Amino acid sequence: MVDPALSVNFSHCAAGWTHFGHDRESFPPRGGSDQRALRRTLVDLALRRPPREAVVAIDSALWAARLSTGDLAALLARQHGKPGVQRLRQVVELCDTRAESVLESVLRVLSCQAGLPRPVSQHWVYGDRRRIGRVDLAYPDQRIALEADGRAHDDERRFERDRQRQNALINLGWRVLRFTHHDLRFRAPQVVTEVRAALAAR
Repeated sequence: MVDPALSVNFSHCAAGWTHFGHDRESFPPRGGSDQRALRRTLVDLALRRPPREAVVAIDSALWAARLSTGDLAALLARQHGKPGVQRLRQVVELCDTRAESVLESVLRVLSCQAGLPRPVSQHWVYGDRRRIGRVDLAYPDQRIALEADGRAHDDERRFERDRQRQNALINLGWRVLRFTHHDLRFRAPQVVTEVRAALAAR
């Protein structure tokens, strides 16, 4: 059963990822009973909720340094032989310590569940002997960048930097696909189709 004292921390990162994001700083500090409760809650999410929601929650705990890859391995070890361990393993395999936003996690899991190759998270692109920038998700060999545009992209300066980086990527032969919260929530099949078409064209 999901710990009610912690469930509020997942109101945006599990079923509520549709609210664009969540307060990652609200995770309990490492160590102690709160940390154990966090682990139990994450296991329960993985076993009871759709994989996409569970991955978002675990990615967020990893990002906030409230959970480590060692913790994930320990969770799997403790569930060995118990019902649902295969489901938990599948969720853990979809997680990524480099994920920096809820929408990024959702886009990555959506791609993987659709049978597409797993994209690289937070990929740095270089060109002309300089660093061009970092993209949310990438297929480096195909030079395809996937960008998950959340509220942070509403900032004018951030918007300008993103467009400058996008122009530089295009000039280097990259194709950039941008997806919003609305796309991921209401147009998931079309998102998959667009990514698959971009990969096929390369």
